[in-house]
Amino acid sequence: MNKLAFVAALGLLAACGDDGDSSGIPADCNPLGGQGCMLPWPSMAYATVDSSTPTGYRLAIPVGAMPVNVDGISIEPASLNRWDGFSAIGPMLAMFPNGVSSTGLPTHQNPEASLAATSPIVLISMKTGQRVPLFAEVDQNTSATASRALIIRPLARLETSSRYAVAIRTSVKSADGSELPVSPAFAAIRDGTSFSHPRFAGLAERYTEIFSALATAGVDKSELVLAWDFVTASDQFLRSDLTAMRDDALAAIGTAGANLTFTATTQPNTGQTFKRYLGTFKSPDFLTAGETDASKLRRDGDQRPLMQGLRDAPFAAIIPKCVETMPLPRPPSSLATVCSARPRSISTITSWPISPSSTA
Repeated sequence: MNKLAFVAALGLLAACGDDGDSSGIPADCNPLGGQGCMLPWPSMAYATVDSSTPTGYRLAIPVGAMPVNVDGISIEPASLNRWDGFSAIGPMLAMFPNGVSSTGLPTHQNPEASLAATSPIVLISMKTGQRVPLFAEVDQNTSATASRALIIRPLARLETSSRYAVAIRTSVKSADGSELPVSPAFAAIRDGTSFSHPRFAGLAERYTEIFSALATAGVDKSELVLAWDFVTASDQFLRSDLTAMRDDALAAIGTAGANLTFTATTQPNTGQTFKRYLGTFKSPDFLTAGETDASKLRRDGDQRPLMQGLRDAPFAAIIPKCVETMPLPRPPSSLATVCSARPRSISTITSWPISPSSTA
């Protein structure tokens, strides 16, 4: 499932198994949301303390909370539960029973409005107190007003290994212009009362710091419809797949690429090229099914990228015609600079992994 479909499914999903607690909200669901099982998102309702990670957390999303496809099969959360926090570039989502009005939301045309003292939606770093510029919109991928999520999109990459608070004020209205309802769980947190749900206590204990950070930013809890926090993933985690593959690949290719070979077949030239080649080169293989649509990153039992030998990867080598008049030496970076200055010049790429069928 692609990212857009997954985001939509987060909002639509509401059918998780009921564990019998008196709230009526299934145990695997976030008690703050009401309308969607995993909403609001991202939320520390789906993280657990883990002292072995750089952030001190690890995601713990139960399969019972995950969206279900048309065949009734839940998306497997194992790949998400490797993370030690949430994405630093992803959107925040919330949903309300009567939908959300777009009136007054900060837009991409005026992001400064999201930094104003009266902004209806606030995203702040709980470490620095700094506000994050954003815009917000109402999901238009469904015709059902009540299923249209509020999508909050940061306009700056968030800091990694950092804690953020999201606040939606009462100035945000329902689609019909009425007041947005406050979920019973959030009302209980705001008012210091109890609520019966297995995920409630773990969330509630975070709110002394959340409300304090928001108050410092000028947002009092009395004007909140909903607020929550999340922690972003660490640089170490975000780089871990790449650095693991780099280390294994360097060992596999040998000194100065001694274990690598290639094949190349000359292709007809165009008016803009000096030489064109199609071929294959040996490449460390981390994919489960080559370049097919079903292919994904192969992992071992510890979820580390797993290399299985070398594979033949296709490439195209295109040498532009400008080399005939360009003085020596002719490094690829210089060729790219010279040729890119010409209108509609051919891309200068000396080792370009693409499908041979796309270079007719």
